[in-house]
Amino acid sequence: MNSRLTAILLATTATMACSPATPAPSDEAAPHQTGGLPDVVRDGETYAFVDWYGEPAPSAALPCSSEEEWRLPISGACVGPVESADLDPLIAPMELAGCAWVNTEADFGENAILFRALGCSDEVTTLDYGGGAHAAELTYVRSASHGDDFKDHVAVRISEYWDNDDYRLLETIPEDSIDFCEILPAGETSVPDAKIIVPKPGHEDADCGAYAVSDEMDNFWMIGPQYVFSFSLPGGSWDIDPTSFKIVTPE
Repeated sequence: MNSRLTAILLATTATMACSPATPAPSDEAAPHQTGGLPDVVRDGETYAFVDWYGEPAPSAALPCSSEEEWRLPISGACVGPVESADLDPLIAPMELAGCAWVNTEADFGENAILFRALGCSDEVTTLDYGGGAHAAELTYVRSASHGDDFKDHVAVRISEYWDNDDYRLLETIPEDSIDFCEILPAGETSVPDAKIIVPKPGHEDADCGAYAVSDEMDNFWMIGPQYVFSFSLPGGSWDIDPTSFKIVTPE
């Protein structure tokens, strides 16, 4: 696996200039600065954060305790190379030739969301945050493995999860189809504990909503302690790891 592949966050299309990062305690510890944003310096190579519109976390310019780790700009979290042991057996084989799974992040309102994504050459799969009244969405800016094929497609829908029931899944099913659709375990063809929305037997033509099973995309749900995640990923060729999502407060 190419551990030298950068895990920096690539740009959204916004062009707002961002504020300078908090200075590091010493010139020796501080990464090189370019256009007000800290660069990632790793393995003797420098990678700039490209046109990111947000303000870096307070710790973004500080070194990590391990030389094998680097900081992500939004969260300030220190991350290192992705190890094969970290990957679900279903996900590991989706690594393409010339690509590798890397640790990256996306904006998430006042927070940040950490996850693993495919990186190919010097490009990392990038997601853009959008908030809503009932759920937040992460849409594709660009896929390292699929290019612009899924640009603006909602890859992840995230909503708060209050009770141990399927309310958040049921609310995405059209009202006139609710009696003809059901929620089932995704089974061995998906990641552990995933759920899917499918038509009931005898109602195969029912419209079960945008987050139900699809012939083109791998649509499924994962329920966490506080949030429920709906994923819609390229069929059989995922470029983000749905088991890796973690919401954090910038450091």
